[in-house]
Amino acid sequence: MIILNYHQIYTDAFEELRISGKFGTGIAEFKKQLDFFIKHPSISNQLILTFDDGFKTHFTEVMPLLLEHQINGIFFPIIDKIGTEGYISWEDLQELSKSGFSIGAHGKSHQDLTKLDRQTLHQEIYDSKNMLSSKLNIPIVDFSLPYSKYNQQVLNHLKEAGFERVYTTLGIKNNPESSLLHRWNIKDKTTLSQLNNLIHNKGYKSLFYKFRSQFYPKTF
Repeated sequence: MIILNYHQIYTDAFEELRISGKFGTGIAEFKKQLDFFIKHPSISNQLILTFDDGFKTHFTEVMPLLLEHQINGIFFPIIDKIGTEGYISWEDLQELSKSGFSIGAHGKSHQDLTKLDRQTLHQEIYDSKNMLSSKLNIPIVDFSLPYSKYNQQVLNHLKEAGFERVYTTLGIKNNPESSLLHRWNIKDKTTLSQLNNLIHNKGYKSLFYKFRSQFYPKTF
């Protein structure tokens, strides 16, 4: 299983320049990456793309391209951002769901869950799940961790809330027996060569992520 994570998909050249090196990807580069996946069936057959934060371009740009390339995606909107400028609307999310894409939770206000008291942690997790489920009339079983920060208390709350899969961005090889799923963040400067290395779990900061992962719980 190969899981890659995206944030904003930029359509404006100036915006691409402004966020260079950050968690954003220009639309031209994103199209090249999708073409790359399709040309390599051994990759595309085990590929999952996820999209964090619920940017408007996830609906206007990403959805049509994923449908065209027949690649599945999971979308993780921030509840408090839905319907605000630059972000996806409830109607957009309904259309994504109707088109066959999965919707998951990403917290109510995108806070570091490890720093919250028990009551606020409960609100961040349960409010995001319940609002998505109620508004979209679908089960919400996937959760993307804000900032990829978690501890055993966070995992316990997620399990109690009924989530079945939890996504990090530690960028390490996934354990097929675990529902704690690790993703690679794709940045603006990620080249096709680097992407290929990421997919095959070699190079490109893998040692750093493997080291960092030692300090986190391993299973969910």
